[in-house]
Amino acid sequence: MTLSSPRPLPAGAGYAADPAVRHAATSGGVGSTIIRYLLETGAAAAAVSFTFDPRTLRYRPCLVTSAADYVSVGSIYHEVDLLGFLRGQAAALPGPLVCTCLPCQTKAVRSLLSRHGVGCFLIELTCSSQQSFAATDYLLRRLHVAPRDVALIRYRGNGWPGGIQITLRDGRQKFVGNIGSLWTRIFHSRLFCMPRCFSCPPAFGGPADIVLAAPWRIDPPVPSEGRTLFAVRSPQGARLMEELCAKGLVRVDPVPDGSLAYSQEGTLRLKAAYARHRRSVRWLRRVCTHPAYRRAVTAWPLLFSFHVLWKRVFDKIVSR
Repeated sequence: MTLSSPRPLPAGAGYAADPAVRHAATSGGVGSTIIRYLLETGAAAAAVSFTFDPRTLRYRPCLVTSAADYVSVGSIYHEVDLLGFLRGQAAALPGPLVCTCLPCQTKAVRSLLSRHGVGCFLIELTCSSQQSFAATDYLLRRLHVAPRDVALIRYRGNGWPGGIQITLRDGRQKFVGNIGSLWTRIFHSRLFCMPRCFSCPPAFGGPADIVLAAPWRIDPPVPSEGRTLFAVRSPQGARLMEELCAKGLVRVDPVPDGSLAYSQEGTLRLKAAYARHRRSVRWLRRVCTHPAYRRAVTAWPLLFSFHVLWKRVFDKIVSR
């Protein structure tokens, strides 16, 4: 991957100059702009993208080799086997490759691509936890939507702070916001998150070129077009962001130092608390992942609400 070498760019809050890209993205569209730019200029030969499968209602990874084929899907709130996909393609992966990863995936993805001699540009997304598809399945059940009636699910997009948009086969749409909603309670219930998320280290910014985050606590959760908090983590990432700004593809607003960490403070504090109370958290994981308990709690909305309440109390106790 060849880029010019201007001075490094500090962290900031950016957004795509293209209003369509900005509106369709999770928050701000910086990640989508990076991927499109690298493909358009030939600095990347391919990018890992995701496509929705209407049969399974899940997103699956795919490779795209041109900006015209890249479609921004926003965040995906269910587990995707990114490493399995890359391993299966490793022998034929074109490079350089641009790829978005969760913090727990970044190191493994870079190591895998390095072993196969594939250059890469890695975008790390901050993460509080990743859900299994069972979280989405439970949301549909609570909304009284049959999976067979669903044509498309988008978990983010349509501006900030966005929400889940479910398009039905008859053209109707259902929307569930990301703030104070049923989905918020499902997401933070820990009933559906991946087991590894109970022991996720309180850090981000591993061997990625750039880290992106939604502006929680920075921008008010009122409808707007959104911004992306970012921090560069490599000279390659700094050069790229400088080019995007110089070409007017990304616009950057100054923010106070530490804004990205501040936006994730609640998540980082809880992860640190979980690391301090490993025995209690192992008990929490056994309870939340026990099939019989989950079946019982999700059978009645009142029991689910009770679970959310005691889990919130648990978090407050261990976070003291």
